Amino acid sequence: MTNRMKILIVDDDPAVCAVIRARFATKEGHEVLIANTGRGGVSMARKHKPDVILLDWMLPDMTGLAVLEHLKGENRTAWIPVHMLTSRSKMADVERALERGASGYFTKPMKLVEISTRINRLVAA
Repeated sequence: MTNRMKILIVDDDPAVCAVIRARFATKEGHEVLIANTGRGGVSMARKHKPDVILLDWMLPDMTGLAVLEHLKGENRTAWIPVHMLTSRSKMADVERALERGASGYFTKPMKLVEISTRINRLVAA
């Protein structure tokens, strides 16, 4: 197992959150935090300083891109790698997210092995 990480999931879909939590907390032993809104995600990132954030694009209060811009615009959260986790799969969407500072982009339905491999590389680096 890799070193223990703190992962923040910002997604309003309880099923997605449950599956990711099961993989990262139960199977891999990482600490998993969940926010169901963009504002909640920004607040939790400020407070808990996660090692990585998995961020949905479509949230009830603001877009994932707006959350990303908030996070990357603040010194206390700009360093946190943010990976988009969304059903938006057009290349233009991917490019927009990466241009705004996303470290990676995963599409739903998600491949947990791929996400796990990429996230765990962050700890090993």
